[in-house]
Amino acid sequence: MNKIAAQQFAAMSAPMLRLTEARYLFDQFKSARNAEPNKGLFLLTVYFDAFLFCFISIEEMVDTATRDKLRAIPSFTFFKALRNIATHHSVLSGVKGKFARPISRIVSVGVGCNVEFSEQFFLLPEKLRAIFDAVLQERPGEKRTIEAARSYLSQLENTGKQIMLVDLTQAVVSEVEPHVA
Repeated sequence: MNKIAAQQFAAMSAPMLRLTEARYLFDQFKSARNAEPNKGLFLLTVYFDAFLFCFISIEEMVDTATRDKLRAIPSFTFFKALRNIATHHSVLSGVKGKFARPISRIVSVGVGCNVEFSEQFFLLPEKLRAIFDAVLQERPGEKRTIEAARSYLSQLENTGKQIMLVDLTQAVVSEVEPHVA
């Protein structure tokens, strides 16, 4: 999805436009995994942050019934917690910040062959849990969101697999899409 005609753009509701923007940013995020080796960190960070801001803002643009449905989706609440951290506290993949970064990356280098992806982001659950604790100390009003995010993080950890951001993002978009008109 690279281009949308002005007529189609004009016909979209605000939530659908935001979802479309988020999908575009997610596509750019996925493409950034194939950046020139060691050049993707900035692009992955920019596109993921922008995705978070667009995607979670859908919640504020829908009616109350839809908002309640979105808030009932565990992955959406988890991404809302990530967005809140990125907005108020720290760049999630940034080396220097208020908190230790909860996102790291795998850097692949091919010797004599191509690599599937030069760089990919994954979550560091223990660091994210520490951030959740610190955020609750500063912002007790975020308890509901943080507790839901913590519960979802535990579910992800229980799979025993590395938690790749691209997979999480694909899942949350798929879960939210049916609720946005």
